[in-house]
Amino acid sequence: MAFRFSFQPLLSLRRSLESREQLRLETIVKEVLRARQELERAEQENRAASQRLAAAMLHGMKGVELHFEQVCAAARQQIAEQLRSKLEELERLRAAQLAVLQKARQDREILESLRRRQYELYRQVHSRREQQQIDELFLMGRASRSR
Repeated sequence: MAFRFSFQPLLSLRRSLESREQLRLETIVKEVLRARQELERAEQENRAASQRLAAAMLHGMKGVELHFEQVCAAARQQIAEQLRSKLEELERLRAAQLAVLQKARQDREILESLRRRQYELYRQVHSRREQQQIDELFLMGRASRSR
């Protein structure tokens, strides 16, 4: 008789749920990385614009040009703040998804542990039966030789 785990469908479900949660986490991590890169580019752009403005001011600027640069700097700063907020939200999502994944992994590991224990018990019982059959064959052979 082959080993049969009565909760195999549930174990399969738990494995697929864990896999799904892992994929969700990977997607969120990619979004976090993308948001970090966008924020870094925005900050680099802000630094470069500040350096250009400082250089232009040394050579003299019209008031309208200075005002335009200030409006652009404020817009760039607002974009950077939005990116920081987006990154914070993604980090919260990542942490929450990590917790969901850990729970799914724990649920799967519990079932796999139960399966391993049941398989080990099955193997022990099966080994005992085989040994009993061998012993019975030996005793039957010995009994027939003694006659």
